[in-house]
Amino acid sequence: MLIWTTHQLKDLLVEDFRVRIESSDSITDLMLKEAGISDGALIPLEKGYRDFLAKIRSKGVTGPIILIVEKGPRPPDEFLYPLNALCFSLEEDDIVKMGIFINFIFRLALLRAIPDIKPSAQITFSSSISDRSIDDPQKIRDIIHYVVEKEIPIIISFEINEYGRPVSVRGVCRIRQKGDFLILYQFKPFVLIKGIKEGAEIKAVLSYKELNYETIIKIIKVSEHDAESLLPERLFIERRRHVRIAPSVKKPVGLFLLMPGEATLSLECFDISQQGVGFFSERELKQGEVYVFSIQLPEERKVIMCYGIIRFKKETGQKIRYGAELYIHPQDEELIVQYIRKREVEIIDILRQL
Repeated sequence: MLIWTTHQLKDLLVEDFRVRIESSDSITDLMLKEAGISDGALIPLEKGYRDFLAKIRSKGVTGPIILIVEKGPRPPDEFLYPLNALCFSLEEDDIVKMGIFINFIFRLALLRAIPDIKPSAQITFSSSISDRSIDDPQKIRDIIHYVVEKEIPIIISFEINEYGRPVSVRGVCRIRQKGDFLILYQFKPFVLIKGIKEGAEIKAVLSYKELNYETIIKIIKVSEHDAESLLPERLFIERRRHVRIAPSVKKPVGLFLLMPGEATLSLECFDISQQGVGFFSERELKQGEVYVFSIQLPEERKVIMCYGIIRFKKETGQKIRYGAELYIHPQDEELIVQYIRKREVEIIDILRQL
């Protein structure tokens, strides 16, 4: 077990611990990259502590995290306790007693620590990309020409009905240009062509160099093997890194929120990705706060525990629509990926039946 700390706080550790000392500016980033599974930390309270705690726990690092605030308010204990974290104040707490308690916590953790191993790396989240759109006709033609010339498949999706609720069916196809029109062909799976109707507007994602662009294309003609559409008028940089899927009404995804001191809250999950979840709730949750979630996938006996940060919130009548970014162990993430693949096959089967 290694205790990570800074030059300013190292003197609080009076016992003979294995210590790694780093600067305040870099210690959290280094921990996310290099911390062992039993490592702990004695670090200053910084602005991004919520994200750090969620990420470090999702990587499988289990040791106690003690935050030290020099001035100002400290975070509420009910937020810190579920994340195995504490916070002391240099302004409010007795320094001697605080030091004794800190060393006791790490000594106890050391007795219980399991041998150091490096947890597998968690997929990092991309930084937000500008929402700017491209509506320059020549730039759009250049991007399409690039996709056609490189023979890059595009991702297409459109909605079909499942038990009275729309769900998105996805697949790929190739495109070629014919004057001011696009020809979509070589659909995979081929049954996609059966769901595309004249006059329909479908979503398409085009890969151009290091960026993905999403757009809406309008279908004007459909044959047995291909479809013809107008050239898109606008492209948007696609920001989502992962596929989102709507669970089946008959086999829903169980989603639960664990609130300290309260009964477990059952949520209505309307979509899920390998690092995110969308849900409805009547409960008021704070945007930017970290919560503990439990996920029960259909036909999966294992329950997934993870942390999530509320990134999106919108009032919709009596219920509130939320989107949470999940910080989840890679092995549990793989279970969600497998579920999404199975669910996409289910939706393709619905299209075949239609």
